[in-house]
Amino acid sequence: MEMISIESQAEHNALVKFITSTDKFSNATRFWLGASDLAEEGTYTWVSSGRLVTFTNWAAHEPNNVNNTEHCVEIIHNTYINQIWQWNDNECRSFVSYFICGSVEKQCIDNF
Repeated sequence: MEMISIESQAEHNALVKFITSTDKFSNATRFWLGASDLAEEGTYTWVSSGRLVTFTNWAAHEPNNVNNTEHCVEIIHNTYINQIWQWNDNECRSFVSYFICGSVEKQCIDNF
């Protein structure tokens, strides 16, 4: 299984369109992306390729590494906290969230 990498605004927009077309979309939706800074604090890489994350869509004041424990990247659509398709760093084991695969079919919520 290979988690998704987002490398441009166009890919980000396509991902948003995909998520909104699924039954997993709601006003409080979280999905794990395939990026983290587990290898080096503050340097985000795509887990599948090891390439640096160059395109981002961080929410205000993110990434913030609260309590020095937030190392994985999620995309959030939550109208209650005014985060609309923005990225957040979070504890890798903190939330039960969906994740999105980038290239392996039939092993995730849908192929993208």
